[in-house]
Amino acid sequence: MNPHHGCAGGVHLAVAPHPITSRLSPLPPLPCYPPLHPQKEGGTPPEPALASAAHQHAQVYFNLISSVDPKFLNLTKVDEQIYGEFRKTFRDLKIDVLDPEELKSEPAKEKWRPFCLRFEGVVEDFNYGTLLRLDCRKDYTEENTIFATRIQFFAIEIARNREGCNSVVYSSAREVKKKTQKEKAEWGERGGRGGEGPARSGLTRGQRLLLHRGRGETPTSKHEWRSRGMA
Repeated sequence: MNPHHGCAGGVHLAVAPHPITSRLSPLPPLPCYPPLHPQKEGGTPPEPALASAAHQHAQVYFNLISSVDPKFLNLTKVDEQIYGEFRKTFRDLKIDVLDPEELKSEPAKEKWRPFCLRFEGVVEDFNYGTLLRLDCRKDYTEENTIFATRIQFFAIEIARNREGCNSVVYSSAREVKKKTQKEKAEWGERGGRGGEGPARSGLTRGQRLLLHRGRGETPTSKHEWRSRGMA
């Protein structure tokens, strides 16, 4: 089955059903941290479970934007509405590298609160918490992560995807993949020169050493071993 499902304005990847849409979405359900304005007591998973769910969601999302051009992704069924309202309210907000004060200061909270409330009943658990990267060029790390509401995550990441900020993640991942494929191809050419010997995948390290000794090509340094894929 083709993992790409066409839809207006982008693609959805068949990873898990999203809780706010009947279509397949690239994201699993976001972890249920306590909401910004708690409405119910109890029923919240213990902290270790929350941390594990948040980490899983973060890795799924980062792997997604590393493997698919983010400009073509839809994170919800109301991406257009979220993006439009976001840029109408936060016209000049710098989203490639976020300043935590733009989310956490008292003036910022006063501006974010009415924006978030517009999506009550539109985005499920809109005011529950999740993890958000500060620098869009980097992965989720302790230094690069901030706690935000779910609708803030969607608003900022949808904007990052549409405005090309997250493309650097996708481009970097593609470069790494190309480099790996090139190195494998070069090794295959060296290993198959003259039709000698079996394929690399069938050789042990000792057999590869004997093969190269027979060619007078014994690696002389640890670096050379690694460059030939024999370390």
